[in-house]
Amino acid sequence: MFALFLLLVAGIAAGAGWFAWRSALNQLAERGQADLSLASDRLVGQLQRFRQVAVIMADHPDLVSLAKGQGDRDKASGLLLATADKIGAVDLLLADRNGVVLASSQGLTGASVFTQPHFRRAMHGALGTSHRRLIGSNRRVFQFAAPILEGGAVLGAVVVSVDMEAVEESDWRGDPNAVFFTDQDGVIFVANRSELVLRTRGAGGFAPDKVRKFGDYQVWAVNSGRYIPRRALHLTQPLPIIGMTGEVLVSTGPAERLAWLQAAAVAAVLLAFGAILFWVMERRRALAERLEIEARAKAELETRVEERTAELKQAQVELV
Repeated sequence: MFALFLLLVAGIAAGAGWFAWRSALNQLAERGQADLSLASDRLVGQLQRFRQVAVIMADHPDLVSLAKGQGDRDKASGLLLATADKIGAVDLLLADRNGVVLASSQGLTGASVFTQPHFRRAMHGALGTSHRRLIGSNRRVFQFAAPILEGGAVLGAVVVSVDMEAVEESDWRGDPNAVFFTDQDGVIFVANRSELVLRTRGAGGFAPDKVRKFGDYQVWAVNSGRYIPRRALHLTQPLPIIGMTGEVLVSTGPAERLAWLQAAAVAAVLLAFGAILFWVMERRRALAERLEIEARAKAELETRVEERTAELKQAQVELV
């Protein structure tokens, strides 16, 4: 009976803990998705600012004139340098239709950008975007190329290069949740945790040790450093405008603690109720035993009285 009661308590406590866990997980998912959306909006907003600069500079008369082979190279380079300093760009350059750099904020000319995907896209009259790691370093840049158009013909392009580490530090490096952005090749190109940068998602790179599913949610068990939660809710958000997928890891620690506390509280209440019920039942049993003993004693006394009375009557008869 006692073992059955303990099993019942354990089952009810487990149910209460499970309900608390799912409720807390839903709340974590809502907050995590909001944080991911906010970080995504900040990243896209920052990059869009540089994109707008590329589009605006593509219409600047000094740059258009140089693209046509008529402008002043030094004047154009000075303009690009002043603009790059204002917006915090790594480089701002002008290239002709063959990809040859005509002017640059870094003062470098003659190099070719013809093979770079953002430039090739611009040569088709559209805004080109791409991201890459600079050769010989871990420096990551996001690049925009805006075509210079005249009469329907493409004369060249203005290319803006953005230092992604500067964007991370200025925007959301201190966020409590681990947020990262993965490109189409599975490479984590942007993150607010330095240990995740440039790691490849999947086996051999950054991947969970174990994944557990709870409805539509995934809870990861990971071991990737002190600033990455060991158990975390994993959420994603596609960002086609920059060709990446935003991801966030939200620690499930608060939800786990809440579930354990809820289960412990329910178990404590049930055990307390069971203890009171057991005490009451023991009191009733003791009282019943006492009454039974008293009843037996009374019956024995009455029997002895009757036997003594009979003996007295018999002695009286014999005496007569």
